[in-house]
Amino acid sequence: MHALYISLYHCTIVQYLVLIYSKHINMLTQIHMCI
Repeated sequence: MHALYISLYHCTIVQYLVLIYSKHINMLTQIHMCI
């Protein structure tokens, strides 16, 4: 149970980081397209 909770928490952190990272990528590509 405890290990399952940790793995779910880890997956949430990973998804959150991917979301932030992809937003940064999108912002960078938009800025690059504007320039």
